[in-house]
Amino acid sequence: MEVYRRHLRVHAYPVIDRKTLAALASRPSTVGKWASGIEASPNYKRDIMQTVTAVFAAAVDDGLIKRNPMKSRQVTKPKREKKKIVPWTADRVGTVVAALDHLTPRYACTGVVGATSGQRQGKIFGFSPDDVLWDAGRIKVMRQIKEVRGGGANRLIFALPKTKETREFPAPAALLRGLKAHMEIWPPVAVTLPWGSLDGEPVTVRLFFTTPYGMPLDASVFNRLVWKPALAQADVIPAPVGRRYAAAPDDGMHALRHHYVSALLSAGESLVTAAEFIGDTLMVTAETYAHLMEGDGSRGVAALDRSLGGSVDALRLAV
Repeated sequence: MEVYRRHLRVHAYPVIDRKTLAALASRPSTVGKWASGIEASPNYKRDIMQTVTAVFAAAVDDGLIKRNPMKSRQVTKPKREKKKIVPWTADRVGTVVAALDHLTPRYACTGVVGATSGQRQGKIFGFSPDDVLWDAGRIKVMRQIKEVRGGGANRLIFALPKTKETREFPAPAALLRGLKAHMEIWPPVAVTLPWGSLDGEPVTVRLFFTTPYGMPLDASVFNRLVWKPALAQADVIPAPVGRRYAAAPDDGMHALRHHYVSALLSAGESLVTAAEFIGDTLMVTAETYAHLMEGDGSRGVAALDRSLGGSVDALRLAV
């Protein structure tokens, strides 16, 4: 939700906010001129335009306007660039976790969870000791904390993971040690939130990570007060100007997920295994991470030499 609000607040409202929906719908050229003037990378520009398109689509559904001006031929979306993920190194992950530990030790283990289990931010915030099979060395992904709009404000709920499916997979011993050390200092806190929607059934879950007041973590607040300061201390992003930190589209907590997948693949695990662990489809995982497995074929050729070289050498070829 925060990213959508930023799209509108920073890029849309300053230009088109003072014009009525009807005026914008009747003059698509106005929206087209605005869109062409967005100063951003092609991918981010498309994201901004998609957010504004969704706003107009909602207005059409509500009968406020008859057509979506973003669908006009006068509005041209840039082609999305296929950007290859460059995963953080283990050293960078360690530096960021150390910065979290130095600035806000209460949340240092969020970085450990992200880097050693590949969970998205909302799932890290919704992670519970009851999701850990301590003796078996496995963890379960059962829920996320999701931000929704209601009553004129943003509110938090529990919800299923993004794929709507729970999953279970092995956990590194380092993760289990880190969680145990975290719980010794900050015991789990029982948090009650509605499930699935604002009017959903209240559900109580013991969480690893909460505010000092026992409240669930809000992503926008966490990113502003915890994550970005740690990135700045780790020299991943520049120091803030006043209280404002530079945008870090490639250095959100999702960077920890990328590191996790890259570690799996570099250790020889398959894309199928990586997809299963992170809860993405094989197609999405391959599109995002297959380039990390690229090679010149030398390993395959060497393997063929080892497996078939003796048989070839033993051939008695007729002349």
